[in-house]
Amino acid sequence: MKCGYELELLAPLGETRHSIAHHLGKNYSCQPLAIFHRESDYNPYYIHGKSFYCLTRGFRLESPSGFWLKVVNDMTISTQIDLENDDETDWFHLLADDIRLIDLIVSHCDPGASPQQVLTPIAELFQTTVDKKDTLYQVSGPSGSLVCLAHHHFKDRNRICEIVTAPIETSHREVLYNIIHQVQEKGCTIPTEAAFHIHFDATDFCSSDRLLRLIRYFHVWSEIIKTLVPPNPHCQRLGPYTDEVVRYAFDRANDNKPWDEVVAALKGAGATKFCDFNFANILNGDPNKMTIEVRIIPMTFNVDALVAATVFFNQFLQSVIHTDYDHTSDIFPAEPENIEALITELENWDDEPEDLHDTQPTEDSSQGL
Repeated sequence: MKCGYELELLAPLGETRHSIAHHLGKNYSCQPLAIFHRESDYNPYYIHGKSFYCLTRGFRLESPSGFWLKVVNDMTISTQIDLENDDETDWFHLLADDIRLIDLIVSHCDPGASPQQVLTPIAELFQTTVDKKDTLYQVSGPSGSLVCLAHHHFKDRNRICEIVTAPIETSHREVLYNIIHQVQEKGCTIPTEAAFHIHFDATDFCSSDRLLRLIRYFHVWSEIIKTLVPPNPHCQRLGPYTDEVVRYAFDRANDNKPWDEVVAALKGAGATKFCDFNFANILNGDPNKMTIEVRIIPMTFNVDALVAATVFFNQFLQSVIHTDYDHTSDIFPAEPENIEALITELENWDDEPEDLHDTQPTEDSSQGL
């Protein structure tokens, strides 16, 4: 099953995600291109009593073969960040309280520009100028209402490096080895809150019965899975599905309802990406991110452990596709016999390429794909 990875890292003092992206680019024979990265939810700060959608600066790499990586910010990383160092830099947060304005910024502005200049195209669209107020650069409409703003973020936040990979069908082990080899060479470390996320292709789960079955399986087996793959206790934004989502999934009459009705019901039941096993991307319907995200895996530089986690969760998803147990809504206790039963079951569902199991990367493989 095709999957992509997210590795949460921290560049050493004196380095930034730009310099880490540049170093990775040497491996892939390309230069980093500045991009806007939209944070997953509202900016955690409030300005003028409002919360805002947020863009930060990231970088995209694309090799001549078409394989790409992104190096972006992650708002959940904060423990090892110096929040006292607020010196002005060219690193920014861009904020707007309407997602349509965020889309406008992305389509018209230059992510490589400074905070003073980045919003100039939006000001020109509204036939006004960018005004500086204290540490903020803001654009207001003709009526004086706020359109969007930019502000310098804490200097140390530019060390945060979440590395996002393209979807991978083969060479999983080699891709992970290459990335980890390169970032360790630059002195990157694992932040306190760090996780390793896997995004699996959700094509096979875009039907009412399959999606609701997925929710039932993850709910029932969750505690056993977390016994086998213990989450980082400092990781942010994990947790179970809402009670309303679980109740809806366990009402088997819903398996036969139209897709649009099921999607609307799950959204109304409080489905969110901020949980252990995220299916919200399926509900959002973005064809570029139709994935099931496993969020509980702790970040490690042990490639074998990351590959083992990929195999395990691939097998679990295969079991969801090929079986349909009549589960109750009870959570199975994480006892030895239940753990053994899950492992035995998953051994029957293994369709991963051989490279995940047998290929041992060599130092030469660090030279790229």
